[in-house]
Amino acid sequence: MKRIKIDAIISYIFGLLLLSLGIVLVVKAIYGVTVLRSTAYMLNKKFAEIPFGVFNYIIQGIIFIIMCIAMKSMKLKYFLSFLSTVILGYVIDLFNFLLRNFNLDSHFSRVALYILAMIVIGMEITFFMKSRLPIMPFDLFVKEVSAKYKISIGKFKSVYDISLLVTAISLSFGFFGKLNGIGVGTFISTEPAHV
Repeated sequence: MKRIKIDAIISYIFGLLLLSLGIVLVVKAIYGVTVLRSTAYMLNKKFAEIPFGVFNYIIQGIIFIIMCIAMKSMKLKYFLSFLSTVILGYVIDLFNFLLRNFNLDSHFSRVALYILAMIVIGMEITFFMKSRLPIMPFDLFVKEVSAKYKISIGKFKSVYDISLLVTAISLSFGFFGKLNGIGVGTFISTEPAHV
C-alpha cells in the first residue's frame, strides 16, 4: 500500500515538473501560449510585476470558485486541485527564472522548441494519470460540470477552450491593440468538439 502512495507522489511530482517546464518552453518558442494559459499570460504581459505563475493560479482560482458554485458543493478533491495549481504556479515561476536568459532567434529552432514543449506537456499527462491525484481546476471543471449537467465532455471542453481563447484575444486587443502572445500555437491547442 505504501509503495503505491510513494509511486503516486513521485508520478505527481514528475507530472508537475514536466507541465511547468512545458508551459515555460511554449512561452519561449514565441508561437503563442496554450489556450488554458492564454488569459494568465495576457495579464502577465500587461502587469509584468506579477509573475506568470501567480496569474496562472489566480485564473484557476476563479475557475475553482465557478466550479464550486456550479456543483453546489466544496469537496476535498476540489481544494486539493486548487492547491496543486498554486504549487504549479510557483514551479512555473522557478522555471521562468532558471530559463530567463534562454532565447532562440531562428524560426527553425523555435519550431523545434515548440514541438519539444508539446511532447513534454504530453508526457506530463501520463504521469498525472498514473498518480491518480487531483487534476488541475481547468480539467476538473470540465470533467465535473459536464458530468453533473449531462453535457458531452468533448463539446463542453470545446466551448470552454473557445471561451478562454476569446477572453485572451479580447485582453490582448484591449491591452495592446493587437494580438500579443496569441499565435498559431494558441489556436492549435484549442480542441475541436467531439461528435
